[in-house]
Amino acid sequence: MNKVVSKCVKKKLGVVVLFFASIGCIMSCNLFNPTNSSNIDSDDADGLLYEGQMLFRNGEYTKAAEYFNKAIKADSTKSQAWFGLAKANMYSSDVTAFDMYNDLQVEDNEIPFMGMSTFDIERYHAGISITMAPLRELVRRDTLTELYQEYRARNGDVTGSTQLQQFEDTYGPDFKGFPLSDRKIIFANFSVSYAFLDFADLLLEFQYSNRNFHLDIQIDPETQQVAINMDSLYSAALNNPDNVDILNASIDSLDNNIDNLINIVIPTVTTLLEGSSLTDSLTGDSSDISNMIEDIVTDNVNSVGQTISFYKVGDDIDNDGDGCVDEEVLDSKDNDGDGFIDEDLRLVPLTRENSTYGEEGYTEITTIHDEDLTSDHLDHDGDGVVENIEERTFIYTNTTERNSVDDYRLVFASTFTENFASDTAKTNRRVAIMADLDSNNIVYPLSFRQTNIGGCWNNYDANRFANWFRNR
Repeated sequence: MNKVVSKCVKKKLGVVVLFFASIGCIMSCNLFNPTNSSNIDSDDADGLLYEGQMLFRNGEYTKAAEYFNKAIKADSTKSQAWFGLAKANMYSSDVTAFDMYNDLQVEDNEIPFMGMSTFDIERYHAGISITMAPLRELVRRDTLTELYQEYRARNGDVTGSTQLQQFEDTYGPDFKGFPLSDRKIIFANFSVSYAFLDFADLLLEFQYSNRNFHLDIQIDPETQQVAINMDSLYSAALNNPDNVDILNASIDSLDNNIDNLINIVIPTVTTLLEGSSLTDSLTGDSSDISNMIEDIVTDNVNSVGQTISFYKVGDDIDNDGDGCVDEEVLDSKDNDGDGFIDEDLRLVPLTRENSTYGEEGYTEITTIHDEDLTSDHLDHDGDGVVENIEERTFIYTNTTERNSVDDYRLVFASTFTENFASDTAKTNRRVAIMADLDSNNIVYPLSFRQTNIGGCWNNYDANRFANWFRNR
């Protein structure tokens, strides 16, 4: 198991898991059951909707989905049709909310939905994807319609006015006009279910993207850092660099989706549930969930959210804000003394040998292939020298000695000040540097980076600093 994500990211994922575990009762009792009224009317859309509801109750989910789709085509404002389509899609794919809830209940050192078989990953991914599509559209329509109604309430009956036309042009240019939803089912009715499915969707999307490599993410019980087993991917990537692109893209997606979940979805759900009988019956205090969200913010989880992107592989870019480029090798060790392990990996063949050190089956990196490294044409440490021998040689070249002194740094990092992944302030600065991409409006100049980060930044001059931005 190669540890590749910081404790901060572990906490981020862990607190999301805690959120969903804490609302499990609400989800189990209320998931996809926001109303018992079918509100049948005599028009075609309502007739199709009624047929879909009857088919769903009879367990004919595929046919029910067909009728809900027809109802949507007849009248896209029918919120019950969008919601019914989501339910029918989920059940027709043989994925149930209760199964997913059980998969959420994991050990302290596990992350939900990780370690699944390829078959289950594909099954769950397909089911949740087709469930979330109509739900997301319903949420979009409901949110915009609510905004539209509030706009009209503030500005009076302004039908046909220039202001209302501007609103419609801005928020609904692809539609005939507002309202976009009849709001018989509103987001508040299914917000917990939506948040849970969104969480499952983002984790499964990461697994699905990398399903051929069996990436398994867990929390190391000793270090409390997230760990990813990347050996399978690494071997495949040496033969096909496209595999690296898949991983790097999925890391970006996971990172962005976690931020969206923490910053938008969960706070919205919390707001909708505050003061409701559902929340009070669970916690006895409607402020508990709000306090948990507040803890996320105060613990600076959002500010270190991008740390998962530290762990991209072989993209010729500084992915962790330390000025070094693809500097680490895949050996489950810290090669540049910054406290992080296997972050910003280079993609080069490595020689491993069996060793009696540690547990049975332990393998140790003995050689970084010089002949292969000379083909990457990279200046890993930013000193202006391409393919420097110091960038591919351990300080302690003997495996036994390296183990005995517990020092796995490469020579280029021998003069760097020792850092720690638990240094939140320094991690935050590196995250901020990673977002400082506009060379015409530099927020953190080279002098700041050299003083506050050090490491490879100390090797940069003005020309190499300018080149750092060109490679972004």
